Amino acid sequence: MYGMYYALKAEVHKMLKNSISSMINTTSAVGIKAAMNMVAYTSLKFAVVGVTRAVALDIPFGFK
Repeated sequence: MYGMYYALKAEVHKMLKNSISSMINTTSAVGIKAAMNMVAYTSLKFAVVGVTRAVALDIPFGFK
């Protein structure tokens, strides 16, 4: 999560300056449907999806 946070922080600044960039965050299918006996892994993958969706609401362009 720290790596994703720092990458987002750096890229969003550039995206707002240029208005023409895009960023694609990827995760496994576990980020959409939970997996049994994988609580830590599942929670981090859900976090990637949630953070991406939240940033996409704040930034009007460029997130997929």
